[in-house]
Amino acid sequence: MAYLAPPAVADITAALFDHDGEARERAMVALLDAETSGASPALLQMARNIHAADDLQIDDDAGTSPTDGGTWVQAWVFVETDAADDEGEGAKD
Repeated sequence: MAYLAPPAVADITAALFDHDGEARERAMVALLDAETSGASPALLQMARNIHAADDLQIDDDAGTSPTDGGTWVQAWVFVETDAADDEGEGAKD
């Protein structure tokens, strides 16, 4: 899964509703490219190595969002049911 930055989403959305066929076509290509682009296995393994823990999991198809100086990597964080209950009444569902 890939993520698009908000400006890219706004540009693509505008182009999809544009009456210019070429603009719509470019928007569709951008969406297909984003859908088929994934993080490299090496990047995901680096994230696993850096953040390895029993209660953190990074899927093989984790979403990524490149930024200046690094990349955000989607991860699962396990929260024990009893621990969540012990946090008190302020916890949200």
